[in-house]
Amino acid sequence: MNSMINLCDELDNTMTTSNLINILIVDDDKDILHAIRDILELEELPCQINIAETVGQALELAQLYPPDIAILDIKIGNENGLNLVPELKKTNSAVSCIMITAFRETEYAITAIRFGAHDFIYKPVEPVKIIKTIENLIANKTLEKERSKFERRFEAIFEQSQQWLFVLSPDGILINANQASLDAIESDTDSIQNKHLWQTPWWKSSIETQEFITSSIENIKPNSSFIKDIELNTNNIPNHFEITIKPILNSHNNIDQILVECRNITTQKTAEETIIKFNKKLENKVMEQTIELRQSISLLEREVMHRKDVEIELIKQKDTAESANRAKSEFLSRMSHELRTPMNAILGFGQLMELDLENPLTSDQSSNLKEIMRAGNDLLSMINDVLELSKLDKGDHELHIQPLSINDIINSSITTTLSLNENTTASIINSINNQIVLADSSAIKRITDNILNNSILYNKNNGDININSSITDYNYLRITFNDSGPGISDELRNNLFTPFDRLSTTMFETEGSGLGLAVSKNLMELMNGKIGVESTPEQGTTFWLEIPLSRT
Repeated sequence: MNSMINLCDELDNTMTTSNLINILIVDDDKDILHAIRDILELEELPCQINIAETVGQALELAQLYPPDIAILDIKIGNENGLNLVPELKKTNSAVSCIMITAFRETEYAITAIRFGAHDFIYKPVEPVKIIKTIENLIANKTLEKERSKFERRFEAIFEQSQQWLFVLSPDGILINANQASLDAIESDTDSIQNKHLWQTPWWKSSIETQEFITSSIENIKPNSSFIKDIELNTNNIPNHFEITIKPILNSHNNIDQILVECRNITTQKTAEETIIKFNKKLENKVMEQTIELRQSISLLEREVMHRKDVEIELIKQKDTAESANRAKSEFLSRMSHELRTPMNAILGFGQLMELDLENPLTSDQSSNLKEIMRAGNDLLSMINDVLELSKLDKGDHELHIQPLSINDIINSSITTTLSLNENTTASIINSINNQIVLADSSAIKRITDNILNNSILYNKNNGDININSSITDYNYLRITFNDSGPGISDELRNNLFTPFDRLSTTMFETEGSGLGLAVSKNLMELMNGKIGVESTPEQGTTFWLEIPLSRT
């Protein structure tokens, strides 16, 4: 009994030290981080608050102080705060994670919930909202810890209570007794065997128990059992016991032996009374929480209605934008058709003038005609790009995907590019391994022409253009075009594939429409491929393509 009390005291002391709720706040914005901590500390909540500015710090703190509640920014440096949720659950599976976010899209909310997020706090952070949310969670966590405390205490008492077991013959003669029952009378099996159970030392002080045992054995049947609560003094201490008498049947369904169990339920009775009081207290707290929850649900319903109104407005705006985009594409398509016809006529007459041997041009006229032809070809190229972009926007572009030799495409593009840039001083080095890819021949040729032409236009004098290839682990051919030009800054590189957005003329004295790379990106996506760029100022630029490999 003393050892049982000591065990319970140890459990109480251990659980008392863990009553505080651990809260972890993670945000790379120091102002928000300290503001949230200060808000919670001013409320003097029963919690321990830890803060972290990085994911690494958060994981270290979680190992030392497993959080019950975590308040996480959606963006922590270059990392996604949602990725912290499953890591924190490894330290405490019951952790409640609250995301701090400016995103209000339903799709994001669903993604966050799938990650295991418990709630959201939208920026800018409202002190009343965060205090109410944390207070509710702390109340729930405290209740959970209190419940766990009493449940573990009850389990410890129950497991440590010693149950007496006896095996009798059908006429009540004692066959065997377990060690716990023998310890109670400081005896052994030999000294009490072959005696009627009611004549043994356990029951000499209780006439009531003797009568219960004898009556039960006389009236026992295969399907019957008898239970009685009794009070006995053990070591001059009154205790409450539960005696159960039931038959042990043989293969013929006859009574072979009788099992008597005597269980000290004094501590259980005490624990049950404690649990009843606790449950009453818990019911009152649950009632209070239910009222608060209903209020929260009401606020949430109003928030959901507001979100729906916002979604309807966004859909209207999206439809308007799509309608305007279609009108733009239709306008560009028509204008491109209208401009291409007279431009072809201008270039045609220019070619006739170049080929007119009967009326040869003077040197100045020939030079001017070349400028007209060059400008005309540039304008025709821009018109073709605009027409191509409008087709891609409308989804009217048709591709013929087939197995192609990538080496043939690259070599053809090198020839075309060098012929259009006769005065270039750049060298093109083709080191790719020939592979068969799945692509549209004219589309992939247009893309490689555009990349090589840019690599020459934006290169330095006597620069190099190195073409290499490798196979990715997802069965794509990756082709890189690396030049030795001045490179592209991050700011310019972010808009490189935007239509009509050219590289800064303060850095590069070249002409163009700013459509080539936008068209190339759209064509690559239609062919299930990818295009991208990597660059470091003063160290050159690398364009790369990833094209599906043919399996044949």
